[in-house]
Amino acid sequence: MSKRIQLFCTDLDGTIYGNDAASKRFGQFWQSAPLNHRPRLCYNSGRLVADQLELIAAGKLLRPDFLIGGVGTEIFEMAGSRFLTQLNESWLASGWDVRAVEFILNRKHGIQQQPESFQTTFKSSWFWPNLTPAHLDSIRKEFNNAGLRVSIVYSSKRDLDVLPAGADKGAALRWLCNHLQISMSSVVVAGDSANDAALFELRNVRGILVSNHHEELSRGALARSVFRASNAEADGVIEGLRHFLYWNQNARSYGNIPSNHSRADRGDTKPLP
Repeated sequence: MSKRIQLFCTDLDGTIYGNDAASKRFGQFWQSAPLNHRPRLCYNSGRLVADQLELIAAGKLLRPDFLIGGVGTEIFEMAGSRFLTQLNESWLASGWDVRAVEFILNRKHGIQQQPESFQTTFKSSWFWPNLTPAHLDSIRKEFNNAGLRVSIVYSSKRDLDVLPAGADKGAALRWLCNHLQISMSSVVVAGDSANDAALFELRNVRGILVSNHHEELSRGALARSVFRASNAEADGVIEGLRHFLYWNQNARSYGNIPSNHSRADRGDTKPLP
């Protein structure tokens, strides 16, 4: 039998959030698990922690154990209602200059800074449609020539996030697992878009690729230990968790996926400017 799963880390939009009926089925499935077999639950989203907390308070998401927000630049512990600021102190702040990043990008054509609600001290987010790999390489070179050490995450053929060097969803999850002393081989992740790629690239992690995933993620996940769900969004997550988890067989009757369910169209979480 596979090593027991201790942590399930999932993206939100397009994965377990966005289709209300499927999200409800996920909640039923998750809560059906015996507490002594239920892994810790972590949301890992481009949404900021404050935004995720609002969704939880509104009853749209289950209460998890941890939140990772801002594409890996924030970690929040629900039990203590506190940010784990050691993440910032340990490596995010080193060599990061958000104003210098903004100065360079504001001179570009066809780009628009995302609303203030999507910005943080350690994340500069922009709308810039249809960038090619060559464009992204050119931007990285320009940052490098300016002496800026940054990571660039481009997803959904529109959303550009500039982060401190080495920061992404995967790096934040790895930091959290080290903090909790959890082996990556006891972690399952789920996602649908390019900014989830860093989760699937973590060594020894197991992954769930929902059927509505973007092609850009599929290319990166092919060589990993990945379960490719035939269902979309939260229904695909349920399907993948049934593959990886081994709790009480009776619990598997909860959160059943209707055979005639339709795949909801995936809506982008941020409107185009």
